Amino acid sequence: MIHDVAILGGGPAGLSVASALATLGLKVALISPDVYGDWKNNYGVWVDELDGLSITDPFSTIWDQPVAHFDGRTKNLGRTYARLSNGSLQTQFFESLTSATVLDAKASDVTYHGDVGSIATSVDEVTARLVIDARGAVGTPTTAAQTAYGIAARVTGDPLGAPMVLMDWRGNTAADIPSFLYGMRLADDVVFLEETVLAARPAVGIETLKDRLYARLARMEVDVVEVLEVERCYIPMDVPMSGPSRTVKFGAAAGFVHPATGYSVARSLNTAPALAESITAHWGLGTEALAQAAWETVWPERARHTRKLYELGLEVVLKLDGDQIPTFFEQFFECPDELWQAYLWDTGTVGDVAQLMWRVFRNGNTDLKWQLARYSSMAALLPRARV
Repeated sequence: MIHDVAILGGGPAGLSVASALATLGLKVALISPDVYGDWKNNYGVWVDELDGLSITDPFSTIWDQPVAHFDGRTKNLGRTYARLSNGSLQTQFFESLTSATVLDAKASDVTYHGDVGSIATSVDEVTARLVIDARGAVGTPTTAAQTAYGIAARVTGDPLGAPMVLMDWRGNTAADIPSFLYGMRLADDVVFLEETVLAARPAVGIETLKDRLYARLARMEVDVVEVLEVERCYIPMDVPMSGPSRTVKFGAAAGFVHPATGYSVARSLNTAPALAESITAHWGLGTEALAQAAWETVWPERARHTRKLYELGLEVVLKLDGDQIPTFFEQFFECPDELWQAYLWDTGTVGDVAQLMWRVFRNGNTDLKWQLARYSSMAALLPRARV
């Protein structure tokens, strides 16, 4: 059987777009090793990022007042944050795939014969008119990466100082490549604590972050009573934006990972229905034109333009002296809410992003200004930012 669309990858990106396509009546094949297995990572989103999606109970826990801690002050972020319920999402997506071909297999090469793509897998060959690659991003030794070591645990004391902490830079002792604590209270006696390096090239090792986490807890006089879950996280941050191709890339494979934050899942969940609608609307086109239309939905013009500034933001963070990185983010969150929120979610215009960068520069201390001017060609942004 020749399927309409074959999706490679069963993570949030692949499963959401497979569900969206099947819901619109296309013949779908989903190919992924351990396709029915639990997603390994925990995913956090801002609640309003998923407004408008027809997903029931997508969150396992919600926090109304997340904060960011800096030495000497705490910033209330004033925006509701949530942890995704992986099980709920997987269940709902699979309910749409009852008529689909779901193959627990590893896909390898994709070859094309006319308008049909042929996918070799570890189990069988699958054919489809359109192939979507949602197998995630792959890093190299020279990749800039976000790394983290986290635990869900029962602890003594309060390591957070709030129900949810997006960034805790207090008492940072690793000035070369600093890390922050990302944490959330999951129950009265259970917290999730993750020591995170936003981005480094080469990546900071997971075991180094484990040592930093336990050293941080020791400084706080917090004892770990019982570890319930361990998370080791590696996110390539500088995967290039995908270009037009017969095989349409989606999610992290397409470069959805925000170069300055590491987030991508909310964007994948939001883009999946639009991608499915674009594919069905352009189904009468030839395969190459269909793939082109799909790519333009994955990477609309606005996102292609702002991407260059986000990549600039990543390079700035990579080059800043370690002691200035907390200062950078303190000034970042002092910007108007609509600017930093649009920056994190990638919903703003080029002008919005440039204006935020200009404000961070303008409000920073002398050392931060000097480093930003040196590393970011900030002067090129000023005319646009002041508009």
